[in-house]
Amino acid sequence: NNITEYSDEDIDKFLINKSEFSFVFTRNLDEIDLQNKLLHSKKDVIINLTVGGKDNYETDFNAAMDEKAIHERVKSFSVDFPTVTSVILSKKDNDIDPKLITAISNDLSSYKIKVIPDTELAQLITKAEDESKEKYLLFAANLKTKGSLAKSVITSIAVNKDDFGLFYDEILRLKKLGYKFYNFAEYSSKKDAFEKEELVRQEKTKEEQFKKQNEKKLADKKQTDKKIDTKKKTDVKKKTDVKKKTDVKKPTDKKKTEPKKKTDVKKNK
Repeated sequence: NNITEYSDEDIDKFLINKSEFSFVFTRNLDEIDLQNKLLHSKKDVIINLTVGGKDNYETDFNAAMDEKAIHERVKSFSVDFPTVTSVILSKKDNDIDPKLITAISNDLSSYKIKVIPDTELAQLITKAEDESKEKYLLFAANLKTKGSLAKSVITSIAVNKDDFGLFYDEILRLKKLGYKFYNFAEYSSKKDAFEKEELVRQEKTKEEQFKKQNEKKLADKKQTDKKIDTKKKTDVKKKTDVKKKTDVKKPTDKKKTEPKKKTDVKKNK
């Protein structure tokens, strides 16, 4: 931020060899040469578009604009800044309907322009800290605190050209501690790649879980079928045993069945 204070010489001295930052401009065609210089050096240039309330006519968009007016403003922007692929939407008033931000964002997206809501930019220094002589030391300390709570942090800071050395010294110290810095284009690319990998990983996990569930269902079915088959065999055996027992005749008692024989007893005469 604050890039318009840098002369061509300052750009060459401080910024041309730095790729870990994006450079933020307002929507001002007077600075187009400076923007083109950075773009030619493959730097990431972002335009800060402002959004105001109904009566705020100093902003790039305001709440009084209808859908047609928004579309015309976006179309004009895409013609004026054909190489810019990212913008920040900064709300300048409190009474802004979120639907307005959504409408502007959707229109910009139709021109393949990525929108960074100002709510995504972490405010790492207060107004008092911004005016302090230890501004960049405080910025680095706050960044470390924020970084311990989140995997990534997007922020914007105004750096005066006379203080750029102090600012960059703090960045180098953070790099030595393992912190990595990317411009927004690089960050977006890495984030998109990570999200795609995460999506693939989630799909793979779902497939594996589905496969395991099917295998379990198949194993359970086999177990159930086996139990049913065993039960059927047991039932058949029981029936066979019962039939066998029914077919077996008990031996008859001869004494009871044979007729009694007469015994001739000879009497003595």
